[in-house]
Amino acid sequence: MQLQIQQRLEGANPVVVATLNDFSPLPHGNVFIYENNGDTTLGDYVGVASLDEYLSLNVWTGQTVVYGNRYMLYPTARFILLPGQYDFVKTLMTTLLSQLQTSYTSTYPLITTQTL
Repeated sequence: MQLQIQQRLEGANPVVVATLNDFSPLPHGNVFIYENNGDTTLGDYVGVASLDEYLSLNVWTGQTVVYGNRYMLYPTARFILLPGQYDFVKTLMTTLLSQLQTSYTSTYPLITTQTL
């Protein structure tokens, strides 16, 4: 798993943008949770998905999803950064993604076959 985190200025606001460049062993890189607005826009960023959330939440595709979907998964995290919090955010995201990866591989171990 390879996480790319950028800090940049958008207007007067420092913003963090994070994406997974390599999400193996996970089947997809939609690991960031957002609130569902019930329209064609994402709501507020919530955080990094746990294994249960990763396996149960729908992936946001830009289509309107209304009923029974309070939260959605998306491949990019974007949120306003509080002053002096970049190192904390980077460490927290890395830790949570590592926990997700560990949970996934312990629940779904890689299967190898051997021909005799």
